[in-house]
Amino acid sequence: MDERERQAELREARAKAELDKNSELEVARKQGKAIGLEEGKEENKVQTISHMKAQGLDAKTISKLTGYSIESVIKVFGSK
Repeated sequence: MDERERQAELREARAKAELDKNSELEVARKQGKAIGLEEGKEENKVQTISHMKAQGLDAKTISKLTGYSIESVIKVFGSK
């Protein structure tokens, strides 16, 4: 293998490493976005239940109106 071939292989290896790095970063970005969306949904759920509780609604009614499980409503009731 001459120097030119060796240099070409090095360039190819560097390009592959860069693509791998970019792919890993993209996967991490998508995972982070998904986690953020789930956290936002959970925060919204807690706020909704808390506001309904503050209006005097009971856990069963909140569950029926929101579609949230009675267990999750009671969990929020207990944490506030």
